[in-house]
Amino acid sequence: FMTRAQRMYDALTVALTPDSLSVSNESHRHQVPKHAETHFKIVAVSGCFVGLSRVERHRHVNTILQSEFATGLH
Repeated sequence: FMTRAQRMYDALTVALTPDSLSVSNESHRHQVPKHAETHFKIVAVSGCFVGLSRVERHRHVNTILQSEFATGLH
């Protein structure tokens, strides 16, 4: 069984080839059931982001994680 955090980490690693990447589950800070995997903080440093605005970087990550959004990621 792979956690959502691990699936996200793996997908972002493949797509971004990051210099640095952290995926932190922050669901406990929200009003969701205990042990939920719905809210995450992602910090990624990658050459893929060079020349992109903050919004464009955010959209790029969201596109990579599209399948997770379809299954409950907020």
